[in-house]
Amino acid sequence: LTYMNTTTSKFAVNCVDEPRSDMLRHGDTTGRELPNAACHMQTYNGGLQCCAHKNFLTDLEQDPLIPNKTDTYFLKWRYYFQEYVPANPANNTPASHLSLYHWVFLIDDAVNDYEEDNAHYGQASMGRITAHLNVDTMGIENRPTEATNVTFLVMTPHCHAPSCIREEIWNADTGEILCNVSAEYGRPEYGSLNEVFNEKDYVAIPPCIFGDQAGLQTPWTLPFGTNITAIKYLNNTYRHLGQMAQWTGLIHYPGDAY
Repeated sequence: LTYMNTTTSKFAVNCVDEPRSDMLRHGDTTGRELPNAACHMQTYNGGLQCCAHKNFLTDLEQDPLIPNKTDTYFLKWRYYFQEYVPANPANNTPASHLSLYHWVFLIDDAVNDYEEDNAHYGQASMGRITAHLNVDTMGIENRPTEATNVTFLVMTPHCHAPSCIREEIWNADTGEILCNVSAEYGRPEYGSLNEVFNEKDYVAIPPCIFGDQAGLQTPWTLPFGTNITAIKYLNNTYRHLGQMAQWTGLIHYPGDAY
């Protein structure tokens, strides 16, 4: 990929085959026997690989019009926390917190920049992409060598407006749905569609949170080797570039130190 005839970057996308991902064979989100356009540079229509540092989405003739200026901005973070209280064996009181670890995987495997297409452009349509994997390959971090299973406390998808509809993650061995999240868009019942965070195409993605507290679903504990199916449903009435379809969250290893 060349930018303004001045810089060149390597196009490196490895679309893996089914069952892990349908990007290579049925990846255009319509179910047709076609690879996703992002799998090959010759069919890549744009996305994250075009958004490198100091790249502007302008034509070559417009390059002299771009001012040589640098924008400076600041980020402010606020952290909420509770002080950790160790376990007290004397009165059989557990520690106040568990050790949690991160996990993440991509339904589209290593692409993370895929394209959503339509067999009949502009005709209302819902597409999907699917992945088949197991707990061992869900991107779980810091797995103890002695661990045989894992407990999920947070499951949440990552997807983009305005096309994301829903993501599901299933235990393929039992047929149980582990988490089902529908994207929430700005709606009139929440106020004006011009209000911050309630804009018409602003998307919110509520997570699945598990726990032993009242009102929460009991956490899923899955043995390593459990087969998983993950699905993303999307509005592909029109083409969308630079799309993502992730699952991520927090886990705890039963028996792990607090």
